[in-house]
Amino acid sequence: EAGKEWKLLHERLRRTDFLADNQLRKTTDLGCYSSILVDEAHLLSMEQLKILEERKKQIPVIFSSDTEDMISPEELDREIPQRLAGLPDVQSFHLTNRIRTNTELSSFIQNMMDLSRRKGQKGYPNIEVVYANDDTEVVCLMQGYARRGYLYQTRDDQIAVKDVNRLVAVLDERYYYDEDGYLRAGKISEGSYEITRITTSEDRKSNVRLLFHQLNQAKEKLAIVIKDNPSVYDTILDILQMRKNR
Repeated sequence: EAGKEWKLLHERLRRTDFLADNQLRKTTDLGCYSSILVDEAHLLSMEQLKILEERKKQIPVIFSSDTEDMISPEELDREIPQRLAGLPDVQSFHLTNRIRTNTELSSFIQNMMDLSRRKGQKGYPNIEVVYANDDTEVVCLMQGYARRGYLYQTRDDQIAVKDVNRLVAVLDERYYYDEDGYLRAGKISEGSYEITRITTSEDRKSNVRLLFHQLNQAKEKLAIVIKDNPSVYDTILDILQMRKNR
C-alpha cells in the first residue's frame, strides 16, 4: 500500500534467494551472495554449520535461533548452540521476550515443558486440552478442531511451518514427565506399547524439541489432544486449573 516504496522493496527482495537447510551442502555455491541470514540456526546439522562458518570468513552471516532452556537437558542437543556461541568475532543479542507467540500461549507452553517454572499467567482461556482413548477418538476430535479452523501439522512439516492463528497438536503415550518435571518422550516398542528411553539424538529431535517449536507457531489459540496417557493429561489439567484458581 506504500506505492513507490512498496514497489522498490519488492524489487530489492527479488535479489534474495531462499534455501531450505537440506539444500545446504559442500557443493552449494554461496559465492554470489553478499550476506546470509540463517533462521532456526539451532536446528542445523554440524555439517551445515561448518559450511556457513567457512562462508562467514568472507561475508556477514546472521544466525537467528530460539531459546530452549525449558527443555530437559537429556532431550536437548546443545552441540549447535554451543558451537555458535564459541565462534570467533560473533556478537550475540537476546530478545527480552517472544515476538510472535502471545503471553498466554507462551506461558502455558513453557510451564508444560518444565513443571518447575510455574510462572506467568492468571488463566488460559485460549488453551484447550482434551483426552482420546484411541486413534479413532483422536481422528474424531481432530476433525472437530479442523471444522473450527484449527491446523494440524504432521511430523514432516513441524519445522518448516508458518505461524497459524489456531493450532492443534497430539501428545500420545510416548510422552511423560521425569523426576525433575521435564516433559520427555520415549518410543513405543511394537506390539507391547512399552515406553522405552530414547537413545539417539535424532529420535529426541523428532519428539520434544519439534513439539516445542511446533506449539510456538500458534498465535491465538492452542488445542492439545492427549491420547491414551492419563498421567500427562492429569498433569496438564493441573497446570490449567492452578492458574484458574489463583
